[in-house]
Amino acid sequence: MSHYHDTSLNVLGLLDPGIELNPIERTAIEQANRQIGVGFDNVLFWNLRYSRFRERGSGFGSRGENLAYKRDLLKREGVEDAASVLDFGCGDLEVVKVLNLKSYVGIDSSESALDLARTARPDWTFQRMTIGNDDAAILPPQDFVLCFEVLIHQPSSEAYHRVVKRLADCTLRTLLVSGYDHDRDVSSSNHMVFFYEPLEVSLQRTGRFSTVRRIGAHTSVSIFRCDV
Repeated sequence: MSHYHDTSLNVLGLLDPGIELNPIERTAIEQANRQIGVGFDNVLFWNLRYSRFRERGSGFGSRGENLAYKRDLLKREGVEDAASVLDFGCGDLEVVKVLNLKSYVGIDSSESALDLARTARPDWTFQRMTIGNDDAAILPPQDFVLCFEVLIHQPSSEAYHRVVKRLADCTLRTLLVSGYDHDRDVSSSNHMVFFYEPLEVSLQRTGRFSTVRRIGAHTSVSIFRCDV
């Protein structure tokens, strides 16, 4: 039996023993990895990633050129002028920790990520949150809401639409959110990501926003700005 703290798990949360395997063992590993993919658990996975693979952190979307791109985009879209900021899925804070943000609240389902975030910016506020139905009551609306690469990791349509609604409900003025704008057949090749419908459609359906505009993109996701 393997657990998410085992050293045989790789950066994607899959079994990768790092030793030469015979055909029977390779088949067993492949079957186990398919089971891991089917039962993908966001909290377990991200705790593994942030505790054992800190250099990878939130993934390529918050490292290297993408990190610089996001910081520039956030500044250009006026996040530093916002009266308050809610970062839904703040992760290890790699993207925003150097920005001058007022009344910042970062939330994440991974306690390991929040430990890193609190170390990076002890002057900001953080809280752990799951995607349960009753969590909306403890999440007050904020002027500017951020949500990067959270929706693509929701393992069910119900969870995906629940997060979209929560983001809309929590936005007083502006939401910046990333996700898939069309079906890229991602789930067939990556057990960590999912597509349910174009993000723009989901955002418009909330009825919360007067405008929904695609303002950028990186790797495989599009970034939308939604104004109330």
